[in-house]
Amino acid sequence: SRTYIPVGLVADALGYRVGWDGTTSTVIIDDVDAILAENTETYELMDQYLDYARKYSQGNYQLAGSYLLTSAPAQMESGVEMINTVGGDYSMISNQTAMQFDMGISIGGTIMGAPISPTDMDLDMRADLDTGMLYLYFQSEDLNWLLSNVEINGEKSDVQIPDQWYSLDMKAVYDEAYGPGVYEELIALNAASASEDMTFAQSLEDILDSDMLPLTSGLTTKDYLEALNLLLGDSSFQKSGSTYTSTLEQDGATVRFTLYSSAGKINGYGMEMTAADAATGAEMTMTMELKGEDMTFLFEMSGMTMEMDGTYQAASAAPETEPPAGAKVVDLWELLTTPISEL
Repeated sequence: SRTYIPVGLVADALGYRVGWDGTTSTVIIDDVDAILAENTETYELMDQYLDYARKYSQGNYQLAGSYLLTSAPAQMESGVEMINTVGGDYSMISNQTAMQFDMGISIGGTIMGAPISPTDMDLDMRADLDTGMLYLYFQSEDLNWLLSNVEINGEKSDVQIPDQWYSLDMKAVYDEAYGPGVYEELIALNAASASEDMTFAQSLEDILDSDMLPLTSGLTTKDYLEALNLLLGDSSFQKSGSTYTSTLEQDGATVRFTLYSSAGKINGYGMEMTAADAATGAEMTMTMELKGEDMTFLFEMSGMTMEMDGTYQAASAAPETEPPAGAKVVDLWELLTTPISEL
């Protein structure tokens, strides 16, 4: 004498967000509009930040610079210390919906203080957010020479890295990982953020109302809003001269967000994240800064350091989003999911 109806169907019809926590067998239903109606936080600084950041999505911009990845001395079984380095130059042309990324890669290092011969490679990546297609190209004459001169059972190998592009349908990947519709939500949020009329409060509402933030018994819309307010709300920033800084500490991690200003306008930002594993003692630090047109990035963890720098400038042409005409293209997802015996 009972009638069962899907609670998600009813909640969706009423405009609520619905989540399912399988570990506690709990349905979470959040009225995002009601939660935001009780929110008294203001976001004047973040509105200024959006005005500054939008210029990099309105039109074509190029970011060009260099990078260097180094690892701490590693003790080999033979007792020889070895330091590996990966570095080179890169260039990225992007706009609101497309990206073209070219990177030179030089792998080298030292053994007992003596340099080893570097191996040079090229990596190209092109993407179109509207279609969800990502294309990758990787080639190395040095690596091909090494592979062709490796001896297997007394015979030289004929292994070569093929001269071809690889395609990956990011929309299909998102559908597989997060369910249908999530990729479309990301694209819609990306488009909305570029609108000159979009305030940060409106952007925040779109984020909280989307399926990007999973709901659980211990992580509801109120929890997300509280964390975002602690980091991005006006009341959380401390002013020092022309700099505004907010800090969020949660679950052993610290996030510090900085806004730089000049003549009353935001002209840059900085983000610093630190975390430590209490069990192993391992520490991680990541900092990123964009002041005016200059960008710097630093990542450190377990003896490894990644450094990048770059400068933004207006680009004269839109990014290329597809491989060159006539290029051979292989479906990377199909390649990765096909058993080796069938290749």
